[in-house]
Amino acid sequence: MKQSNILKITTSYKTYHIPYADIVRIEANSNYSFLFFSNGKTLVVSKVLHSLEAQLDSLNFIRVHSSHLVNVDHKHIFVLQKNYKFF
Repeated sequence: MKQSNILKITTSYKTYHIPYADIVRIEANSNYSFLFFSNGKTLVVSKVLHSLEAQLDSLNFIRVHSSHLVNVDHKHIFVLQKNYKFF
């Protein structure tokens, strides 16, 4: 069962209890995940994105790409650009 609005991450050095509201987004890179916080700091953990996603509330976080989770409570504007080249 998920704890209310808290992400618990245990590393070999420390256990972090991170409020959902502090997380802006999470980016995967191989077997590591980069957590980006609203205060501008970043935490790198050796956890795959899927395991973190399983702990998070799907109402707060959506997967916008195979390697990105975004906290919908943080207001973002995404601009998609299409670059077409015709040969």
